[in-house]
Amino acid sequence: DVVNAGRKMADAADDLNDARKATDATLDAIKRKAKELPTGNNSVYVSYHADGRLEYVGITNDFNRRKKEWEGIRNIEEFVPGLDRRNARFVEQAVIDKFGMSKLGGPLSNRINSIGVRNKTVYAEYLDFIRDI
Repeated sequence: DVVNAGRKMADAADDLNDARKATDATLDAIKRKAKELPTGNNSVYVSYHADGRLEYVGITNDFNRRKKEWEGIRNIEEFVPGLDRRNARFVEQAVIDKFGMSKLGGPLSNRINSIGVRNKTVYAEYLDFIRDI
């Protein structure tokens, strides 16, 4: 019936809104932690599906160029600007770890990790970065 269909649609919208709030809270925590990192000329960016679900995270040293490259494919937003490359990788990996890649059941279409566990020194430093997030 129409009333039940309307109720289901409202519930789905509420669920999506709650998911977006949780996503935003996690991204805000990562962004706050990133403020402690050394600066540079790289930006971490994110994109969302049309319904607001997180879709992708990436790094670039020229956000405007990257935005043009993705035009028509993804609508990217600058997430954390002004990081050196190494620490931009920390931020990118934090987003990947917190949300997960689609091949592992998460929402992100990223195909590779920014920081691999085999690089023990860098990975240990990354774990220090993500510890309080």
